[in-house]
Amino acid sequence: MSRSYLRNNLLLMVLSLFLSILLWTVVKGLNMPQGAPKQETFDVPIVYRDPIQGLVRTGGPTSVRAIVEGTEEEVAAVDRKTVFGTVDLTEGVAGARSYPIALTAPTSPARIALDRRFADVTLEQVVTEVRPIEITTRGSLRLERGMRMTSYNPQPDTVQVFGPRRFLQRVSIVRAVLNLAEVAENKVIRSPLEVLDADGKRVPFVRIDPVEVVVVVSIMPDVPEKQALVVPSFRGQPKYGFQVQGYEVTPNQVTLRGEFERLSNVFTVQTEPIDVTNIESGRLIQAKLVPPPGLQVRGVDRVRVRVNVVRSPDVPSAPGGGPGPATVPLGGADGSPSSARG
Repeated sequence: MSRSYLRNNLLLMVLSLFLSILLWTVVKGLNMPQGAPKQETFDVPIVYRDPIQGLVRTGGPTSVRAIVEGTEEEVAAVDRKTVFGTVDLTEGVAGARSYPIALTAPTSPARIALDRRFADVTLEQVVTEVRPIEITTRGSLRLERGMRMTSYNPQPDTVQVFGPRRFLQRVSIVRAVLNLAEVAENKVIRSPLEVLDADGKRVPFVRIDPVEVVVVVSIMPDVPEKQALVVPSFRGQPKYGFQVQGYEVTPNQVTLRGEFERLSNVFTVQTEPIDVTNIESGRLIQAKLVPPPGLQVRGVDRVRVRVNVVRSPDVPSAPGGGPGPATVPLGGADGSPSSARG
């Protein structure tokens, strides 16, 4: 090639070289992916479709690892919250088996896959038992002054417990917690139930029906009580030649209510005076109780007093050699008991 040819065509040759390089760059850019390739992995939850009634899942993974591949922009655009695995147990059977994991993910230019295709799952038969409900209290009462809580009971007092037999065997107590700070007169208190083992921990895979109970609380005035002995009070004298030998009181004890200070020194309660004037035989008398000042008798306000009357030993027998001192039969001449109010 002569120098004159090169000199005359140099511009054309340079222009051709430039166009060739530009065309090569464009073609390479079209054939290469946009941005550097990237891969990212993250854990996603597994959603189980429940098995048929009578079975419960007691084993199986709760998450699976997802793999996303693409450009940095494509990977960043994937919403992690919309990716999860699904395991269908609707046709599952009791025992340990492998079930397919289906991927659920949004449409994306990035490639999304799971790192495994199966999950090892255990299904067990469900049994039912009836258990009593126990109540545990916590906190402190905030009742009005002069009131007290006398009892608390759950309604209902039993609950149905469902679950695999080996987990039901771990159930030590079905408990409702009563917060004493919530107790008030005429207030309905609802308490959720807890299924606990011997260590006070919740037992898994166990369901209950109902899940809560109503705790019925009884509130009464806070009045102290004390048992006191009944002592009859008498007035008058039996008929000449007779005397009161003794008496029997039914009931012989009653319950007094009132302030602590008034109850502390009281041990007996008397009746109204029982008139024994001119009696010569036993009597069965109803006598009204007279509690000490400031106190009340709970329940009954009267007692039965049987008075025993006998002939006085220092009084001579009637002429004719009648019998000596002896207990006169209680009651009237026909043997039936007489009664009178004190």
